[in-house]
Amino acid sequence: EAFVRFSDDQVRGTMLPPRAAYWTSVARLRGAAVAVEFGTDHGIHIYHAARSFPSVRWIGVDPREGVVADGNAQAQRLGLANAAFMLADDPATIGIADCVGVVDVLEHVLHRDAVLDGAEKMCRPGGAVVVTTPHGAWMPTEDDHTAPLDHVGVQHLASLCAALAERGDVIPAQVVSGTFSEPAPNRTACATYLPRVTGEPGV
Repeated sequence: EAFVRFSDDQVRGTMLPPRAAYWTSVARLRGAAVAVEFGTDHGIHIYHAARSFPSVRWIGVDPREGVVADGNAQAQRLGLANAAFMLADDPATIGIADCVGVVDVLEHVLHRDAVLDGAEKMCRPGGAVVVTTPHGAWMPTEDDHTAPLDHVGVQHLASLCAALAERGDVIPAQVVSGTFSEPAPNRTACATYLPRVTGEPGV
C-alpha cells in the first residue's frame, strides 16, 4: 500500500505536526471509522483530528485518570462530539479501533513490547497500528542515562521496521520532519504494521 508523502505545507492546515498527520492520514486512507491514539497525553492531536476530520471518531487512550477526565471535559467544551477519551485498562477499548496510533511514545518507555501489545488489543481484526518515534543513531540500555530530555530510546527507521516486522506485516514507511520549526536533522521514523494478533470486542 502506498501513502502520501508529507510536507509541512500539506499538513499545515490541519494544525497537526507531520508525525501526527501521518497517523491520521493512514487512518483516513484505510477508511477507519474509529481511530485511537494510545498514550494521548494532553489530547492535542485528538482535538485537531476531530475538528479536521469529523467523519471519523477519534479516541484518546491513556493510563492516567486525570488525562482522561480532562480530555473528555475539554472535548465537550470544544463541542467535539466525535472525540472521546478512555482509560487504557477499560475493557471497552478491546477491539474498538480500525487504526491505533502510538505517536512518539516508545522513546519514553522501557517496556515497549507491552505498549505495542496494548495497541494491538485495541485493533479490530484487519486493523493497523501506526508507530512514530524520533529517528536517530542512539540505542540505549536500561542503565544508560545519556538520553536527551526524558527519552529512553531512539531508533533508526530501519530498526523500527525490523522490530515491527516481528509483530505483523509492515507497510513501507518514511521519515518526516518532526515539526514545522525543527531543523532538518531532527526527524521522525514512521511505520505502519498490520498486527497478527488483534483484540476482539467483548473478550
